[in-house]
Amino acid sequence: MSARAERAERIARIWAEVLDLPGLGVEDNVFLLGASSLGATRAAARIRAEFRVELPLRNLFEAPTPAALAALLADGEEDAAGGKAADPGEAADGPGSGLAPEQERLWFLARLHPDSTAYNVPFAFRLREPLDPVALELALHRLVERHEALRTLYPERDGAPVARVLPAAPPALPRSDFGGLPPQEAARRADLLAAEQAGTPFDLAAGPLLRAHLVSFAEDDHQLLLTAHHIITDAWSDDLLLRELNTGYRDVLAGGAAEHPPAPRYRDWAARQQRLAHGERAAEAAAWWRRELAGVPPLLELPTDAPRPSVQRFRGDRIGTDLPAGLVERLGALAAQEDGTLFMALLAGFSALLHRHSGQSDLVVGTPVANRTDPAAEEMAGFCVNTLPLRCDLSGTPSFRELLRRSRERVLDAFDHQQLPFGRLVEALAPPRSAAHGPLVQVMLVLQNTPDRAPAGPGGGPWTAQPARAGAGGSIFDLTLYLSHAAGGLHGEWEFDTDLFGAERIAGLGRQLELLLSGAVDDPDAPVAALPLWTGPERARFLRPGGPAAEPVCLHEMVRAQARRTPDAVAVEAAGEHLTYAALDRRSDAAARALRAGGVGPEDVVAVACERSAELVVALLAVLKAGAAYLPLDPENPRDRLEYLLADSGTAHLLTLERHLAALPVPPGVRPLLLDRLPPGADGPLPAVDPRQAAYLIYTSGSTGRPKGVLNQHAAAANRIRWGQRAFPLGPDSVVLQKTPVHFDISVWEVFWPLASGATVVLARPGGHRDPRYLARLVAERGVTDLHFVPSMLPAFLERPETAGCTALRRVYCSGEALPPALRDRLFAELPGVELHNLYGPTEAAVEVSHWHCRPGDPTVPIGTPIDGAALYVLDELLNPVPPGVPGELYIGGVPVARGYHGRPGLTGRSFLPDPYGAPGARMYRTGDRGRWRPDGAVEYLGRTDHQVKLRGHRIELGEIEAVLREHPGVADAAAVLRPGAGGDPRLVAYLAPAAGPARDDDALAASVRALAAARLPDYMRPAALVVLERFPLTPSGKTDRSALPDPGPGAAPAPGRTAPRTPVERELAAIWAAELGVTGIGVDDGFFELGGHSLLAARVMARVGTAFGVDLPLSAVFELPTVAGLALRITAAQAAQAEEETARLLDRLERLSDEELALLAEDPALLDGDGPPEPGR
Repeated sequence: MSARAERAERIARIWAEVLDLPGLGVEDNVFLLGASSLGATRAAARIRAEFRVELPLRNLFEAPTPAALAALLADGEEDAAGGKAADPGEAADGPGSGLAPEQERLWFLARLHPDSTAYNVPFAFRLREPLDPVALELALHRLVERHEALRTLYPERDGAPVARVLPAAPPALPRSDFGGLPPQEAARRADLLAAEQAGTPFDLAAGPLLRAHLVSFAEDDHQLLLTAHHIITDAWSDDLLLRELNTGYRDVLAGGAAEHPPAPRYRDWAARQQRLAHGERAAEAAAWWRRELAGVPPLLELPTDAPRPSVQRFRGDRIGTDLPAGLVERLGALAAQEDGTLFMALLAGFSALLHRHSGQSDLVVGTPVANRTDPAAEEMAGFCVNTLPLRCDLSGTPSFRELLRRSRERVLDAFDHQQLPFGRLVEALAPPRSAAHGPLVQVMLVLQNTPDRAPAGPGGGPWTAQPARAGAGGSIFDLTLYLSHAAGGLHGEWEFDTDLFGAERIAGLGRQLELLLSGAVDDPDAPVAALPLWTGPERARFLRPGGPAAEPVCLHEMVRAQARRTPDAVAVEAAGEHLTYAALDRRSDAAARALRAGGVGPEDVVAVACERSAELVVALLAVLKAGAAYLPLDPENPRDRLEYLLADSGTAHLLTLERHLAALPVPPGVRPLLLDRLPPGADGPLPAVDPRQAAYLIYTSGSTGRPKGVLNQHAAAANRIRWGQRAFPLGPDSVVLQKTPVHFDISVWEVFWPLASGATVVLARPGGHRDPRYLARLVAERGVTDLHFVPSMLPAFLERPETAGCTALRRVYCSGEALPPALRDRLFAELPGVELHNLYGPTEAAVEVSHWHCRPGDPTVPIGTPIDGAALYVLDELLNPVPPGVPGELYIGGVPVARGYHGRPGLTGRSFLPDPYGAPGARMYRTGDRGRWRPDGAVEYLGRTDHQVKLRGHRIELGEIEAVLREHPGVADAAAVLRPGAGGDPRLVAYLAPAAGPARDDDALAASVRALAAARLPDYMRPAALVVLERFPLTPSGKTDRSALPDPGPGAAPAPGRTAPRTPVERELAAIWAAELGVTGIGVDDGFFELGGHSLLAARVMARVGTAFGVDLPLSAVFELPTVAGLALRITAAQAAQAEEETARLLDRLERLSDEELALLAEDPALLDGDGPPEPGR
């Protein structure tokens, strides 16, 4: 036999042992036989040891048969360049032994969150036969004796952990007997007991770190509950312990204990890991990881159900999920076609799901690796696992097959550099640190395929593994998917952070993952972005319009019909003038005839420049009756804006009043028509107008700085009014306030809805919409029942004492901006009994297209559900609908969609697209707004696509910051922007408009708002500068004009350069940092982690802080306040609190002293230093 053939046979034997396939041949493809990534790692470790060569894991995938792999091993080179196998070494005995690098990370996290149970590992074993309690106790004793990790504690010395191995002793085994209870009650109590066991924190210094409890249900039914801290175990160890528990239990039952070789000592393995972590290969691996993860986003920003807390609390829950056998088999076959494993295919699907939810094409998914590259370590219990951050690249709209190939390459490269502990990797990369989330990895994918994960259970019984029905109630990461083989398929559990996600959202992820993977195996060459995330019926539910559209009708015909029904009712009140419906109809008819005589025809655009008055209403109706569309102009607008609108609209007609004419530009070719001087037109019927004709041309702001005109049709506007009348009926007793400037589309329904319903329109005086005091008085005096506010204008109205007289008010409508929950609740408090309705709609879709009836106390204010005739779509970048919870861009379909932008076909084509979900020929409007469906069918507004910014790698929605700042009772409004700071680096700047009240202190307000931001926002979302303004600059529509917000100025943020420590506490603290970090010149605003600090250094620093300042601060303080200035304030506050407590204690003791004791104390005050009262005669 040749040397190559002999090597192939030896490799085949190794693979046969790893895969438990005795007949495996040298030409068999091991991955087609079921080899996994873990199996390949185990085989590679054994081949390295057998042949004493270096062997990258990638080689096993490139040479998947033993014969092919043997060909890669050069003849006669067994002891050559690859060198000899690494010597595991041996650690010194005694309490001074160290921890493995990843254990140091767990110890640090336990110190950071001492009450957390996120790293508690509960597992349960079941025995379905009579129990021998002595055999069980002896088997448990043997486990603890054989595996020293199970009896090791981790106390602290000088701010650093040390390992302390205890003598072998059997664990305590309390017992609960539920045999006399009904089965359901027994199961319930067992679950409560399991939850109590799993939910009790461990003390790593005092121990024990392994707890056991025996539950008996019947003579032949028992359950062993074990809970361990993760620092002493991992998934491999859990299976190993069950196997050895079964072996030991059977040995005792058989009459004795068989001899077994001693397990490798965990302390030796830990010492070797420390040497490797600081060796040459670790440095090479660190360099590779720096290249691999360069520029990776620091946070995978999945949509959440609640804002991310400023400090991660590790609260969690679990939800089960399953992938059926047929799907798993097909997925594995697809992976094998690409020379990959099931895990690589699962990673591709999982990353695709995360991409679809987050919108990120560059993301990181963590996965644990067993890290037992030394075959001897396979028989050792202990925490050996390492975390690999796998970078997932979804750029360029790949197919699933292409994504699988990318995943394969990333997995193989990462596995070949797995020797660098994750904690050391984080130190090497120094990513932006935040107390709100873990570094680099926030989401994990875990395929639990350790060798003992067999259906029969490790060790062949009689004890079998049982799913722990009660978890530890914690979550280490934002989201983890655990998968394990079960009945041919995969059983999974989603572990999720309950501060971020609700159970309903996570359950939806499980359904979506199955659908996505099913779509992938059906068509692996389909783009990932096109793979299904929901079923056809689910999809159809969220594509339906709000209801049937109204019968097409013209606006003026609705008013004319009402005039026939109630000719003598008051239609319009303005400045003391009252117009009945009959008078309004008659005057507008006459004006329309005069316009026709003046050359106005169908589809013409007539500019209307009138201040808010009865004549304005007559003019609008007259233009519509003449068959034209009106272009509303505000005579108060700047002259150059009016000139631009007249020129861009192409109008030849300007309808105005004689008193306005002198102030208006009249370009050549534009004929002014004076409403108060119109000659009478010819009698006779006015022309018929088709509801599909244009009704108005309203200009909205444009990204180029020049406004763009939007043409809307009668049918679209009438549909909004008909829906409004159905939803909120107006009648003869209704009074609607018209205060919105007529060149904004809210004015359309403020004028025409009440006039189509028999109500009265009360017109605010010109300019009155800016005066909250005047408006409140007008609403009270005229008995207004319905009115509209842009949210930013509402607080000033609510502050007026005159609102107490608005007793007739029934409904307030808000639109134009996001409505903050705090403002909603304030309205309910100030105006009890008044309904509040949140509406949404851009100018490009007639007035409003969705509605939400607000309720006090809800966590958010959605924009609601589509109105009749309207469709709301939440679409991804390929215009595919996204399921509930997934952010996307809002598109509007149905009747409300405008014709387009006047005279701008290119812009119209980019914004008004064919509607793939509407009727043939229908179009939809791309809003540029972000939103997501809620499960109840309402849409949540998530802000503008152009209001999302990136800062130091984090995607930040400015609206989220603003919403938190508005919750402060002293803040009426808030705006956040990204502005360049000193040196040109971008920083977040927040602007505050203070609420009305007594004399204010801007500095105190800013300090209080900073405290709120620190409590509610992650550190990367906290404004670097706060600017208090008397009021915000507004656009003509009453919205905040962000472009006009002033620069923060030098007083709003720290001055450029470093500020030296100023107080004794700051100086002492800076000295401690300098000593631990090895840097000098530390300033009060320098960040601990930016200066090179890491987790273990933070623990040492806080230990020294406790000694130096005599305070006991939690380790989390340095994460929450990572600057010298911030931490010094925390120290000073703690010292002050301690002094207050000591003073109170002394005063309490003095109050309890007798006169004799007080006399003794006066003679010798030192007597008070003891714990008890002074003793007479002492």
